[in-house]
Amino acid sequence: MTEPRTIETARLVLRPNRVGDLPFLTDLMADPDTMRWVTGEPRTPEESRDWLEHDMERTRRHGWGLGVVFDRACGEPVGRGGVFPVEREDGGVDGELAWMIHPSWRGRGYATEIAHASLRFAVEDLELERVFAQARPANVASLRVMERIGLEIVSRAPDLVIAEWPGGDVPAHPRESRRGAR
Repeated sequence: MTEPRTIETARLVLRPNRVGDLPFLTDLMADPDTMRWVTGEPRTPEESRDWLEHDMERTRRHGWGLGVVFDRACGEPVGRGGVFPVEREDGGVDGELAWMIHPSWRGRGYATEIAHASLRFAVEDLELERVFAQARPANVASLRVMERIGLEIVSRAPDLVIAEWPGGDVPAHPRESRRGAR
């Protein structure tokens, strides 16, 4: 198990969840437009608290998981994301990439940036055999993120699209190659 760590990009910082993140996460998960793509309906404050506790426990158990994403320039939380551990029947663990950007911060490329950094972490640091993401077919924004970071669609059903990392090295994110950051 690795120690939970912070992932940084040119503009963002993703750090493991903390109890103090509950107000932001409650606000994010109460947004109907955001949650229609995740659970289908907003979460109550109690459901958000339970989710946070469960996710923090999973992160402690595996050493990695989802976290809160912050804008480096102002330090404000902008969303959540990371690599979600998915336990397999054979005892192994796969990584599911996840991202959720607060409505007031959308349209800035943050979802792609944090998804790419999470993919790089899953492939290069965690050395996971399988890294994937899933989205509802109507969630065009998330499908574009999957395409931009190099995932390939492996399953398309009426209610779910699954895309996987095909393997190999993760190329630099276009923003990284322009700025020389990693």
